[in-house]
Amino acid sequence: MLRNFSLLQAEHIAKTRSPDTFTPMELGLKRYFGIGNSTGLGMAPYLINHPLLINRWVEMRELALARICAMAEPDSSVRDRFGALLQRCDQHTREVFCEDEWQENNNRMLLDDLQRLKQQMLEGITDWNSLLQWSTENCSLQGQELLVSVLLELYPTLVDELENHCCANEGMDLDPQMTLAELKSLIETHYDWALDIDFSQSEAKQTFWYRSEEKMEPRLGDCSLEPGADKQMPLGIGYLVRQCYDQLQAFADNEQATCAEFLLQQPQSRGIVRRIQAMSQTLFGEIRANLLDKEVLPMHLLRAKLAFFGVSKFDPRSKLWVRNTMFQGAPLLEDIGKPFADDWFMPLNPQSNPQTDR
Repeated sequence: MLRNFSLLQAEHIAKTRSPDTFTPMELGLKRYFGIGNSTGLGMAPYLINHPLLINRWVEMRELALARICAMAEPDSSVRDRFGALLQRCDQHTREVFCEDEWQENNNRMLLDDLQRLKQQMLEGITDWNSLLQWSTENCSLQGQELLVSVLLELYPTLVDELENHCCANEGMDLDPQMTLAELKSLIETHYDWALDIDFSQSEAKQTFWYRSEEKMEPRLGDCSLEPGADKQMPLGIGYLVRQCYDQLQAFADNEQATCAEFLLQQPQSRGIVRRIQAMSQTLFGEIRANLLDKEVLPMHLLRAKLAFFGVSKFDPRSKLWVRNTMFQGAPLLEDIGKPFADDWFMPLNPQSNPQTDR
C-alpha cells in the first residue's frame, strides 16, 4: 500500500504542478519502482527466538525442491523457460548498483556462475538433481542458491500451495522425565557445532546483545570495552548449550537422573534444556553460528530472513545493517481485476527490456 500510495502521490503532484503537460507514468516503469528498505539489528533476534517457525519455512523450501528433483527429465518448454530465466537473472544482476565491495565481488562471482550454468544447459540437462549436484562443485554459494530459486519458479503448481503450510506451533514443552544421558546424547548429536566452539577464548564471547533503553531496539556491545554484559539478551545459543553440557558433567556418575532433578539444581538452564529437547526433533531452525564471537556478522542473519520475503538487491552498509529492495515488479492497484502476467521474479529495468508491459 505504501508503494502504491507513493506512486499515486508522485503522479498527483506532477499533475497539480503541470496539468497541461502531465503524462501518467508508463505501467512498466511504474511497476519497476520498489520499496527501498534498510534492515538493521532489530530483525536478527527474530530468527533466534522463533526457531520452530524458521524450521518450518526451510522445510517447505526443501520439500518444494524435493518435489522438483523427483520430476522426470524436463521437456523442451521447461528447458526453454529455464534458459530464459537464467538470462533474466544475468541481466538483473548486471543492473544492480552496489556500493559494498564484498557484495559487488559476490555479484561478479554470480555472473560467472550464470555463464557456467548456461553452458551446462547447452551441454544438456537430464535431470535437476544432477544439475544441483554439479552446482555444488562448480558454483559459488550464491550461484547455488540462485539455481534453487530459478527451479522453484519453473514449477508453480508443485510449489505454490506450500505457502499454506508455513505456520508452526511454536510451543516448546519440557520433558522433565528425560534422563540426563538422553539429554547429553541430544546435545552431542544435534549441537555438535556448539561443542566445537572454543569458548575458553575471550574472543568467542566478546560480543553481547542488549536492548537499548532509549529505543528498545537490539544493539551490540563489546565485553572488552563496555559494561552491560549482565543485561544481555539470551541469543548466544551455542554458549548456552555449552554451559548446559558442562553442568551435566556434575551428574556424570548418575546419568539416569532426570532433567527435573537437574533443573532443581540448575533452574537457570530450564530454557535451554527445553529448547534442546524441542529442536532435536527438527532438521533446521537453529542458526549454527556463534553470535557472541568478536567477528560476528549479523548482516547474514538479516539476509536469511529477508530472502524468505522475496527481498532482493542487497547492499550491506556495515556488518550491522543492509539496504535492500522490496516489491520491485509487483502488481499495481491498476492491475486489480485485469489480466496480469504474475511473473516478476528478478525484474528488469523496462528501459533495457522493451518487452515489458506498458
